[in-house]
Amino acid sequence: MKKERKTKHLNQTSYEEFSYEDTRYYGLWIRGKGQTLKTKIDPKRFQSAARYTFSQSQLEIINKRTSHYFHPAKTYYNDYCCNHFVDELSDIKKDWIENFKPLIDIAVKRIEKPRQLYPGDYSNLQMGISSSIAANAWARQANWKNAQEYRIKVAEIVHGLYSQFIQQMASRIEAITVKTLTDHGMIEDHFDRNILYG
Repeated sequence: MKKERKTKHLNQTSYEEFSYEDTRYYGLWIRGKGQTLKTKIDPKRFQSAARYTFSQSQLEIINKRTSHYFHPAKTYYNDYCCNHFVDELSDIKKDWIENFKPLIDIAVKRIEKPRQLYPGDYSNLQMGISSSIAANAWARQANWKNAQEYRIKVAEIVHGLYSQFIQQMASRIEAITVKTLTDHGMIEDHFDRNILYG
């Protein structure tokens, strides 16, 4: 029974049962995670689902396979440069959710909100110099001014922290770009960032 399951050849109906998000629907089979991740391809299904036609040279390589599946030369997860970027972007996202966003929220909460002022707080009214109309006008103007100052303080803190995160994110992406390019021999080990900006 187990042997029959292992050798089962998937037909069109079998593939249609997989959802569009499932890579198996496209004939791409993935096993394992991270460093141990391996891939194999069902060439017929891949061409059919992805509406892609292999070139003659690609077909010659694929047809040398010994099983129903084609095992690409780049089998492991880290054989593909794009996965270095996927991992780094995933780490950046995690860092944002777990560290930076809570830090911004805490920083905003620590800014003291201005106290609501009332006409009775106006010292000129208390001393009998100004009327209640003038005290009302003073309270409205003072509350508006305090609210504006509070909004500006919050914006400065938030913009500053966002800028720090964006700058750090750009540096991390640049670092992984340089690492990937040097590790795969696309550029020499002594990299000069000024080359990029001419």
